Amino acid sequence: DAINELDFSVIKLEPENPDEDSPVTYFDFTGRTFDSALVVEACSTPWTLDEQQSLAGVFDGVETCCLYDVCNFGRGHCGGTVKASYGYKGYGGCESGPIPGTSGVASGVTRIYVWTGGQSTVCDEAEIATFDWDSLTESGLAKPEVMAFSMSVDSSDLSLNIEVQLTFEGRASADGLETALYGTTYVLDFGDFDAHKDSIAQPGTCQNRNAGDFTGDFDTFWEYPLSPSDIGTATYLAYPPPDPVNGAWSVAVDDAAPCGVVVYTGKFTGNDLVS
Repeated sequence: DAINELDFSVIKLEPENPDEDSPVTYFDFTGRTFDSALVVEACSTPWTLDEQQSLAGVFDGVETCCLYDVCNFGRGHCGGTVKASYGYKGYGGCESGPIPGTSGVASGVTRIYVWTGGQSTVCDEAEIATFDWDSLTESGLAKPEVMAFSMSVDSSDLSLNIEVQLTFEGRASADGLETALYGTTYVLDFGDFDAHKDSIAQPGTCQNRNAGDFTGDFDTFWEYPLSPSDIGTATYLAYPPPDPVNGAWSVAVDDAAPCGVVVYTGKFTGNDLVS
């Protein structure tokens, strides 16, 4: 009942490590009720693999694996195969799940999100900042900007509180190439990051990321969202879920400049800092 009170229209089914066989899938839930015990026909929930289309109300997915029912919602279910479904049972129904994959019956850790807003802001690629590594390192030009920074101690619990506003960066160019091909990300930590020795997939315990999200291909670590509502999700690891081992980070876009400014806030107790 609580989830239905959110009055949402789109469900996002996200595998822990999305890939070609286990893509992120968006389902149209307009006029539907979320019910974890409801048996529905396979292929009866409109879907798409494109986030921008889902937020625009366009669900153009086509599926032919429609022989058996699924639980709550799902892309398809047929002989020996369950595709991107909340749950399933052999020959139709509710028993096991979720199934994030599209080949065989591939279960696994799955995140489910709901979209409660109306039309989402979607940034144009040209709005996302970029810079040239050669110009930055040789001349200090086009340096990503720290727009605001504050640090304070909360006397009630002696916690350190941090807020930093940064340029929303996409990819960077280098080596004389005009096209921006190189991924960028922000590392927020209490220790320096040495690009020659440190790994982005092995963050410090207070860093603005968690190693558990960085188990896939290296190329996936640099994807960034054009929809600001997706910042801080495992789909776009240039701005990953800010889930450190110690303390807490959060990330969001600035409401006044959703395609230009990223805001990180952190809170760390004394125990967090010495653990």
